[in-house]
Amino acid sequence: MGKLTPEQIVEDAKYALANNWGYIWGKAGELWTQAKQDAVNNDPNGREQTKKYGQQWVGHYVADCSGLISWIFHKHGLYIAHGSNSQYTKYCTEKGPITNDISLKPGALVFKYSTAYTNPYYHVGVYIGNNKVIEAQGTYKGVIQSTLFGWTHYGYPKGVDYGDISSGSERSDLSVGDKVIVDVPNDGTVNIRKKATTSSDKLGTLPEGTEVEITEIVDNNWCKVKYTGEGYIMSKFLRRESA
Repeated sequence: MGKLTPEQIVEDAKYALANNWGYIWGKAGELWTQAKQDAVNNDPNGREQTKKYGQQWVGHYVADCSGLISWIFHKHGLYIAHGSNSQYTKYCTEKGPITNDISLKPGALVFKYSTAYTNPYYHVGVYIGNNKVIEAQGTYKGVIQSTLFGWTHYGYPKGVDYGDISSGSERSDLSVGDKVIVDVPNDGTVNIRKKATTSSDKLGTLPEGTEVEITEIVDNNWCKVKYTGEGYIMSKFLRRESA
């Protein structure tokens, strides 16, 4: 059994990007040849997007969105199904919606979800950090770098050692009674929850710079805070005024 790290997932995705990999539906890291393109062109049932845009990928390695992930895993002696919906539903252990509470680790998989499709998790990419994603987007564009905007779900697949997925959020410098400031990247907002879990009901949001008072420290990296109301917020989104 092979081993795979988040850093290797990012490195391999960047390799595909740097080497101008193309997109051919159903492929997972194979060289696209003129013979293969001709075969599609001459097939009455051949995929229309491949007929229209596939010629540009002759001489390049190609994959579809989930095929890129399958190639990365296979390269390191691991297996993950070819299909973004299966990758999310069957192969990711820690997973869920992307919200303001989530701080993704580079090497996580990100997904797009829509009930318009039979398999609703219809697209997958690799989160590489700094709100950037590498994805095999489609036959016209191939493997590209995009932003995290529009991606709806995340997943940490089995067989990859991500360490403590919540690492970086545990705080020992906060105490009950402290008055602290909401500190959110990019001057955004953070969700306030009814309970100390991202699956709990959302009570509302607090913007960057809001002052709150800590009324409880929870041992799983959350604090209960008092503002105009009271609710739970992840402690990584809090800082002392003097900081």
